[in-house]
Amino acid sequence: MLLKIPLSGAVLGVIIAQVDAKNSKCFSTNTVGEDNYKACCPEQWTSGRGDIDGTMFNYTCGTYAIKTETCLGENVSTAKECAQAIAADPKWNSGFWESDPTDCCVFESITPSRIKDGPPGYLFIQKTRDAVETPDPAVECKDPVEAAKGDAKSKCEIEKNQLVQEGELVREKERVDCQVGKDKSIAAAKSECDSAHENLRTEAKTQLEKAQAQYDTEKNELREKCQNDKEAAAAAAKNQCNADKNELGEKCQSDKETAIAVAVALAKDQCDTDKNQLDEKCQSDKDAAAAAAKDQCNADKNELGEKCQSDKGAAVAAAKNQCDTDKNKLDEKYQSDKEIAIAAAVALAKDQCDTDKNQLRKEGVDNLQQRESQCEARISALEKANGSVDEASKQCETDKSKLLQETTDVKKTCDADKAALLGQIKELEKKVSTGGSKDGETNKDLSTSAQDPNCQYRTNMCDACGHDTFTVNGLEWKKK
Repeated sequence: MLLKIPLSGAVLGVIIAQVDAKNSKCFSTNTVGEDNYKACCPEQWTSGRGDIDGTMFNYTCGTYAIKTETCLGENVSTAKECAQAIAADPKWNSGFWESDPTDCCVFESITPSRIKDGPPGYLFIQKTRDAVETPDPAVECKDPVEAAKGDAKSKCEIEKNQLVQEGELVREKERVDCQVGKDKSIAAAKSECDSAHENLRTEAKTQLEKAQAQYDTEKNELREKCQNDKEAAAAAAKNQCNADKNELGEKCQSDKETAIAVAVALAKDQCDTDKNQLDEKCQSDKDAAAAAAKDQCNADKNELGEKCQSDKGAAVAAAKNQCDTDKNKLDEKYQSDKEIAIAAAVALAKDQCDTDKNQLRKEGVDNLQQRESQCEARISALEKANGSVDEASKQCETDKSKLLQETTDVKKTCDADKAALLGQIKELEKKVSTGGSKDGETNKDLSTSAQDPNCQYRTNMCDACGHDTFTVNGLEWKKK
């Protein structure tokens, strides 16, 4: 008794092809690609059979197989070439040909579950057990009994093939049922495993929560202990730091006071020494400049008096011109000497002051650098020392101003002497212009009051003469 198993269209087509197919010209046409497919399959679900190199094949249009094992590629352009490839290797049982793009995939064995309906362009090809029928004239001439035997034999072979196909379908169903049973068993085992996993997950979560709570408790206790230890250590460190700071502060204060006292004493001694030296040099330069100016003035006056004495017989105009020349020379020389003396005195005083200030700064810095940790004290002492230097500089500037003032006073004195001399010259000119007479008397009788012999031939009249009036070479002179 045959089992009633529902069959797909593809499987049914294969069975029909095996039962009703006749020899086809599908494998004998010269077309390729889509045209070859149309020659083999004028309609969808067309089926047929044909022989290739002594091997009989059944084919079904619009059908292909899944889970391909080997595909030959685009060089297989016809259904015949695909069947030839299957026939060439005994291990290959079936395959399918694709018309666009052309390809041929072959299989060693095939099950009905792998055969699927497809769109036009696919052609499923399978070897059969039928031998290729070779036309024989003797057979054609046999009586109808022989022909009936042949038909019966052929029908028997077809039914046998159908039974084999149905057996394969039964085995496929059993395999499917086995697979379903396996799937159910796997699903049940998976469900049980999932349930066990869930139980384990729940238990693990509970254990994790307990462990987390224990960890949090121990962590909090450890944190409190750590905090207490840190606070105790911080308090101890702070106390020690305060004690060290107090001790260091006391030592710092002591060293600072000592350094300040030493720096102040050294700066004061040096400043006093520099001021004394500066005072002495300023006084010496001042005296030298004043003496030089006074000597130069006296020399110039002597020279002018001697010149006037030697040239008294010359014309008054010549005497006046010479006197003017000498006066200009005297002014120029005095101005030059004065500027040189002042510049020299100022330069010396400034150089000395700068040297003293630099020396004070250097010595102050050298002394203070011996106390690196007492930077603020050294800076304060240096500032005090610099203040003393500034005072010395100011004192030097004051002395310099005094020197300049004294030099100016000397110049004024010299200018006054020159003015007196010029007045006497003018008076002489006046007397000469009036013929050297005074109240109708001759020059010899002009004056007899100047009796001091020192006043007759001395040009430094202001210092040597003891009378207000005197006579020189018969001329009366009056001291102003």
